[in-house]
Amino acid sequence: MVFRGLAVFKVSSEQTGGAFSLAEQLLPEGVATPLHSQPQDDETFYLLEGNLTFYLGDGRPLRASSGATVHVLKGAAHAYRVESETARMLVLTTPQHERFFRAAGEPARTRTLPRRSRPGTPRPREGSLLSIATRDTWLKREVANFALT
Repeated sequence: MVFRGLAVFKVSSEQTGGAFSLAEQLLPEGVATPLHSQPQDDETFYLLEGNLTFYLGDGRPLRASSGATVHVLKGAAHAYRVESETARMLVLTTPQHERFFRAAGEPARTRTLPRRSRPGTPRPREGSLLSIATRDTWLKREVANFALT
């Protein structure tokens, strides 16, 4: 999800009165989320372009290509990895996830993938990320160079 990617919020939680958030994400090959769960949040992925491998609950891989929809129920462990050169997807989720993205990222200067970080590059707003990661059961992970618009 937020690792070396670009997120464009198509519909913010503010616009929906806190009902949901819809983001378009563009991610480069090799980006992978750690296995994690959100005890109170469902999450739906609609793959527009590219190929992902999802790992759900039992760890068995689920390959997804353009046009695939993957819905993850609240509390279900899941992760994914980008297998193609890039992947573009819509992510329908909760206001908590939007807050995580905004805390973990920095405003994008352009609507392109951010450059890869060099070793030693500080993570943006680490204190905010840590507090959200702890509250929402996300595993803390390198999120340098995540951009959002």
